[in-house]
Amino acid sequence: MPWPKHNKLVIRGTYGTSLETWSYSLKFKQVFGTDFDVTVDEWDKAGVSSAVVTWHSAGWANPAAKLTGWHGYSMDSENHADLNKLVQHTYSPAISPPQGGVVHPFQCSVVIGLESLDRSPRAPGKKDPARFGRVYLPGPGFAIEQDGRFPGSQALQLAENFKILVEALKNAMYPSLVTDEVMVLVSPFPVGSPAGTEKRVDRYRVGRVVDTMQSRRRQLVEDYQVVER
Repeated sequence: MPWPKHNKLVIRGTYGTSLETWSYSLKFKQVFGTDFDVTVDEWDKAGVSSAVVTWHSAGWANPAAKLTGWHGYSMDSENHADLNKLVQHTYSPAISPPQGGVVHPFQCSVVIGLESLDRSPRAPGKKDPARFGRVYLPGPGFAIEQDGRFPGSQALQLAENFKILVEALKNAMYPSLVTDEVMVLVSPFPVGSPAGTEKRVDRYRVGRVVDTMQSRRRQLVEDYQVVER
């Protein structure tokens, strides 16, 4: 099934001294009208790198979550990356978040919900294609309160910081003549669509409940301490 062409930024890193890794991706517009495309090889790499460091250093992340780099991909209509346009950056040394926060288990994640207010096209009785998305960040550096959630003030600040990140990335990825919102949700649906569906992201939502990703618990080796009866 065809997909909208788009650009994908993958941000990645490691946890502390372990072999455990984390990553998450954000999607951005590639096609503007019929005669204007922006692919990742046109990005300001230094600007993207700076924006990602500022975001990761804003005080929200698990102190053990080190930022090691990012990759940029231009995705075609089959949702395949054009490897001739791959761009990447490695931080050496890796960037650690501010210390002093809480080191939660590595499989913990704080999630940013992405929402589009565009409800079309929509088939009767079907869900809107590409209207919602989720970004699984590394776990938070926030303490969990007695109700099992982290503070609402922290969630709001994280959403504000994410908004600042998206604006900084826009400035680094696109020429100044681009005034559209550039973060998008993409989908190959509805079935039969000639190019899939692309919708701009209108809202960022941060829930206060810590989520989990078992894929970030694959390299952490258990160490049993045994007492005989």
